[in-house]
Amino acid sequence: MENLGKNPWLGIVRHHDSVSEMLRTWDEGHYLTGSPATRILEQYLSGYYGGADTLVVDKGRNAVLATVLALTSTGDLVAVSTEIYPGTKNLFKELEARGILKVLWFDPLTTDIFAMMHSLTAEVKMCFVETIGNSKTMPVIDPDTYTADCRNYLVIDSTFTPLWVPEEYQWENLVLIGSLTKYEQPEDEAAGGRISASIATIEKIAKFPLFANFAMLPSTAEYYLEHVAETKARYEAHSLAADELARACLKHPAIKSVYYPTLTDDGVLEKWYGGLGGGVLYIVPKGGEEAAKKIADGVVNKVDWTIAVSFGSNEWRICPFVGPLAKYVDEPGLTRISVGRQRNKANTDTLMIALDSLD
Repeated sequence: MENLGKNPWLGIVRHHDSVSEMLRTWDEGHYLTGSPATRILEQYLSGYYGGADTLVVDKGRNAVLATVLALTSTGDLVAVSTEIYPGTKNLFKELEARGILKVLWFDPLTTDIFAMMHSLTAEVKMCFVETIGNSKTMPVIDPDTYTADCRNYLVIDSTFTPLWVPEEYQWENLVLIGSLTKYEQPEDEAAGGRISASIATIEKIAKFPLFANFAMLPSTAEYYLEHVAETKARYEAHSLAADELARACLKHPAIKSVYYPTLTDDGVLEKWYGGLGGGVLYIVPKGGEEAAKKIADGVVNKVDWTIAVSFGSNEWRICPFVGPLAKYVDEPGLTRISVGRQRNKANTDTLMIALDSLD
């Protein structure tokens, strides 16, 4: 045990060389919130997102929770986009229901964002959006519109656009968060999240009393260090495959609607995100719920298809919002597809055959 002073990282429990040292560090918590691997991973991500400091946590949802709780106080008002990941939306609803926060919901598709940001007073402590909304309509935000007159914390979830690097001038009030569970690894081997912001903001989040509960395990950080450098290649592969599949579905007579960012881009996607829309799309078959079920059952376990929700894997995943899930959507038969990055033609052909069976 004599090496503890030189290397205090022994698992997650904080060890001490003496009682006096224990008392001196008592308020820092009984568990360590970092490791050598964690620090290296954070430094790597900080270097990628130039002008920022970075923290990593155990999952994407906790990147949201840690940021929101650390930068707001009980009863604060926050402005939140309606077009975000359902899990994040439920988190804000829960915080609102418990009286922890007040939430001003806004629709980014119909709201004059510039006017809204200009009108937000000091009473609104935070604005929360996603670069590409993890919802059916998948709205793409223009960062300039949100940051031009931002006097409050602006928290942007960039899970769908992990390659976007904000300009340095935007970092004063900006907090960039995201899941590391998607394109940052080859398969679903680990879970993690990232928080990037100015040094002052990161220090505030790290000092939040509950932050230690969100620590990433050293083994997880070591795993990400082996794979995070290939994020760009994986993301591009997923995006190109999704764009190709979306356009193929758009031409099929059995399909009523297709939602994918490149299909409706007005230049924002190209300007800020390299024209890449990520690996998720939504389709709506003309036959509604019954057709959606037939499509999913028609592709499952063929080539790389499986019925699942998450994205970023080699697998091609399909999730029809049917039965009890139908209450979450506004179009009967809405189906989410998360493309993989292998055997694109074989997997696309498999879906086309399933669609042909509906005619």
